[in-house]
Amino acid sequence: RYFLNLDYPPNPTDSEHDLELKLKASLRNYEYLVRRFNNVLPVIHYHWRTNIIMKYLTKYLDYNPPCIAIGGLVPYVLISRGVPKNSRKSALEFLLRVRQEVDVCIHVLGLGSPVINPILKLMGIDSTDTSTWRVKAAYGKVVMPGGGERHVSGREIRFGGKEATNEDLTRLYRFLRETGFPLIDRFFEDLRTSFEYRALVNAWVVLNCYEVPSTGVFRKLYNEFELMLSLPSETAG
Repeated sequence: RYFLNLDYPPNPTDSEHDLELKLKASLRNYEYLVRRFNNVLPVIHYHWRTNIIMKYLTKYLDYNPPCIAIGGLVPYVLISRGVPKNSRKSALEFLLRVRQEVDVCIHVLGLGSPVINPILKLMGIDSTDTSTWRVKAAYGKVVMPGGGERHVSGREIRFGGKEATNEDLTRLYRFLRETGFPLIDRFFEDLRTSFEYRALVNAWVVLNCYEVPSTGVFRKLYNEFELMLSLPSETAG
């Protein structure tokens, strides 16, 4: 069992000075903890000033951790408001750079999603996590294989997502059945009425869906990274 370092996540709007202050404070915490415990993993948070982030990543790697956690990507990749232009691609390029330069396991904080999982798998990222499975369920939503979300509770839709059609429900049901979801018999009965059941469905989809999105920005990103990763072998050939 491992624990994560107590860190100070930077904001996209932080100045270079403030960014350095937060990174130094996080590193001090790690240096204190790692001298006392042998199961603390470093956390490095992404910022668009990647030269500074890479400098501190190198400092963490001097301690030879078995794994590193990378956070701070959600505002750039999944939200992309209040961040520099083309932040999705830039943030994912940073992640790929770390994967190619670092020979330890990499856990990415907060990016677990059907639209991101295929890209992370393509890069060779070891693991990720998310709380979206529970949050979406609380709002009466289900996460769809291949990306997107649908309202299924019958409550008034106040924001985000569309109401599920019969076609949507059939597609979700088929995915759950084909991937061995153990509570499939309760699907049509509990999906609308049970928060717990929606949460289990969402967690299952997030954990088991690596279907490449058929359209949209994340399909475009997947194609770009697939091409990027294929170039060295083509050149070598």
